Amino acid sequence: MSNLVIKVSTEELNNKAAQLEKEKGEMETLMNDMRAKVTSLSDFWKSQSGTNYVDKYQNVTREITASLDGLSRHIQNLRTSAEILKEKDSTTTNDVNRLSTTKMFNN
Repeated sequence: MSNLVIKVSTEELNNKAAQLEKEKGEMETLMNDMRAKVTSLSDFWKSQSGTNYVDKYQNVTREITASLDGLSRHIQNLRTSAEILKEKDSTTTNDVNRLSTTKMFNN
């Protein structure tokens, strides 16, 4: 396994989580708008092809919803990572500040 170093700040993690949350909300709004349009369309398109279209649309909607659920988990993971990083940074800073600066070298 290689040694990987990821350099990111808690602020960057939280900003990315907020950006993804916003984009997820926009996608959900678009999905709701499309759902309303397809529902109204099905009132006028009463045939087997109309039913097939609605069925296919519902399948796509389920897939997109599953993707958005995955994105929600990713957003939460980013926020959790930011909190853990913040705690670790704080602990490290406190440990460093407790180090003695006297008698560092024996003469």
